Amino acid sequence: MDEGISDELMEKMAQSLLVGQAILFQTGGSDNLDLVLEKLSSFEGEVIKSDLPDEVVEKINEALKRL
Repeated sequence: MDEGISDELMEKMAQSLLVGQAILFQTGGSDNLDLVLEKLSSFEGEVIKSDLPDEVVEKINEALKRL
């Protein structure tokens, strides 16, 4: 069974990229959210699609805006 992010979604997202942009696809749980937030805080970006709870997505977006 193929689990995770579909090839179709990855291809669709890649088509929307401009020169100099990148996409990070993350799979897995949020067992160590503090570590994830610390690592993401050195990047600029936003969560586009997620099945995480809204409050977790908000924390991630806040970390991505600390740059």
